[in-house]
Amino acid sequence: MPPGESATEFALSPGGKEVAFVVRGEVFVTSTEFNTTRRITDTPEQERSVSFSPDGRSLLYAGERDGSWNVYESSLVDEDELYFFSATKIEEMPIVATDADEFQPAYSPDGEKVAYLHERSEIRVLDTESGATVTALPGDAFYSYADGDHWFEFSPDGRWLAVQIYNRDRVFYGEVGLVPADGSGGVVDVSHSGYDDIAPRFTVWGGALIWATDRYGERSHGSWGAEYDVVAAFLTQDAFDHFRLSKEEYELQKELEEKKEKDADDETEESGENGDEDGVADDAGDDEDEEEKEEQAEPVEIEFDGLDTRRARLTIHASDLGDFAMSPECDKLYYLARFEKGYDLWVHEFRESSTKILAKLGAGDAAMELSEDGESLLVLADGSLTKIETGDGERKGIGFAAEMTV
Repeated sequence: MPPGESATEFALSPGGKEVAFVVRGEVFVTSTEFNTTRRITDTPEQERSVSFSPDGRSLLYAGERDGSWNVYESSLVDEDELYFFSATKIEEMPIVATDADEFQPAYSPDGEKVAYLHERSEIRVLDTESGATVTALPGDAFYSYADGDHWFEFSPDGRWLAVQIYNRDRVFYGEVGLVPADGSGGVVDVSHSGYDDIAPRFTVWGGALIWATDRYGERSHGSWGAEYDVVAAFLTQDAFDHFRLSKEEYELQKELEEKKEKDADDETEESGENGDEDGVADDAGDDEDEEEKEEQAEPVEIEFDGLDTRRARLTIHASDLGDFAMSPECDKLYYLARFEKGYDLWVHEFRESSTKILAKLGAGDAAMELSEDGESLLVLADGSLTKIETGDGERKGIGFAAEMTV
């Protein structure tokens, strides 16, 4: 097959140096800087739902093999090899393989668990170390009409799952909920609106849950035509108060926090914390403490009391809405919306109260993913991959050669 075939889905690696994507049901990985492309799967069956592990050394995906959908993982074998696109040896192993249909897998933020759909509606979570599996969301909480219509996502600390549910015996009008990932409790309806609420996801720092709703726009007639906005529920009062700061208040608070941090660092340096009697700092101890802090994700705090009062509409216009993402600082919202010829990339800046097109795409179909540092967006538009800088909208095409022998 010639190079340049259209990709149907993609996933950006944690470091942003490579992209996994699917072409004709096969998984490939390409470099974001070069055109080097590596084929990961080579099967007569279909693969989909690809994603990277948190350390970037494994790929998770579903494959339709032996009469059912199963979950597989491909990993780098050589410790000296850093990327899939340049790897000489890759090893695949089944993660979940039964007679049931199990697909749409997702790693937990620490990489120790994998959530997936069991028989299309039930969300299960597998502990990859022990092999134990729990049911986080029972199958009767959602009815799947077509593959891909059931959404879930881990919280940044891995303790919760944001899910889509059907409530009040109403099918095809979704609600957004939170459920413990360990299966220890029932689902909590967060949106509680009666409108169609879909595609929930956490902000990077875990202070808010954002999703799409048709509450404010035109609603569907004959199952089509609905317009959606992006809305948020802030999980704590502090997070809500921080979001509502004016530009002036935000800058003053930021300056104060930086001063406090500097004063604390100066005090630590003077006291020789973790050091000897002469006040010489123990660098090894500091490094170990820093590594331990990095490994432990900040717990996501949720104040359920008053959660329904800590809401905000994030977009200023309802639209034919596509993908969306909040910046790490929660001061900008990036989203794909169609008003004219096709989907364009928009940005709304909350402190500036401004909305504009960041990149004119005119795409018939589009999806996007924000980089970890919030500096760029990777956009899949009509099968082609493009890197777009969030600051000025500058674009760079990501080339790939998805070659297959048929």
